Amino acid sequence: LAPTDETRYSVMSNGELRDSALKIAGEVRAYAQESNIQERQLSDSYMTQMRNATTEEDRNRVWHEMTARIIQDSFEMNATYDKKYKISASLLRDELIRRLPESYSDKKHALYYEHPTNMLGMVEVADDLEKLARSLR
Repeated sequence: LAPTDETRYSVMSNGELRDSALKIAGEVRAYAQESNIQERQLSDSYMTQMRNATTEEDRNRVWHEMTARIIQDSFEMNATYDKKYKISASLLRDELIRRLPESYSDKKHALYYEHPTNMLGMVEVADDLEKLARSLR
């Protein structure tokens, strides 16, 4: 088979592409916000345990539990982004960049699409995708 640059997004009209990008941007943003809320609740719970700990040993145990949980949750959050949004967001961005003037090409944001690292990176993806989509006429 000959390689092709055609994707499901490349055959869409500008309106369809914009709508698809805005939909994914909204989903990524909602996922990042949901993850942020869960992380805050978890952090608050562990901080309460830290304040209630009566010994240094208890505080250290809670600290290590919290750190391990935050790391695990971060891995899970990134795995979910990779599974649910990464490919679609990247392909949408590529197609939007292809259709927009060259001034819209921003290499910095491309890295966020591949490895957003945390919820702030995911918000960057959502914001960039929305900006590109709303710039398309």
